[in-house]
Amino acid sequence: FSEEEYTSLYKAVDAAYGTGEIQRWTVVLARLLFACGGRISQYASLKAKDLRVEGGVFVLSLPQVKTGLEHSRASFIEFSLSPQTGRLVMEHIEGHRLNEWGDTAPLFLETEVLTRGPREQLRADTDLFFGHCTQASLSSAFTRVMNAIAPPTSRLDFEQMPVNPKRFRSTFGTRLAEAGAGK
Repeated sequence: FSEEEYTSLYKAVDAAYGTGEIQRWTVVLARLLFACGGRISQYASLKAKDLRVEGGVFVLSLPQVKTGLEHSRASFIEFSLSPQTGRLVMEHIEGHRLNEWGDTAPLFLETEVLTRGPREQLRADTDLFFGHCTQASLSSAFTRVMNAIAPPTSRLDFEQMPVNPKRFRSTFGTRLAEAGAGK
């Protein structure tokens, strides 16, 4: 995203959430994509316990997926979140706790993200990823919702901005490089 697109998309997400046009999971995922730039598979494997508060700072432990280890939750990278984003994610987690989900609950519940629900239960309740969206279903649902609220962009002669999770990752990397970060 260009700087203009980044800003207008951030504002569009906040406005759509404020009016109830999008659900909380969508704004949480958008904020995390803006803040961390991870792969959608990393977000699909997040659990409630992956957010903690240390000395007043919200810290997200994002699972690393391309490690060659047994599964995506074997290794983590930590990100400090802004207070605003941290409180929003915590509010999302607390909402799950009120519905009797514990700390091992998926951050993005399959039943919450997939409005029609899964066609069939693919995972046993003893599976580490029971209740989690697949990366494909999370990406598809997020893209559908975001493209419905995406603002126009001058880069495309004021046509609606195309939005998908990978664009957030690319933007995150570009912004880091522009700020002088190394590989």
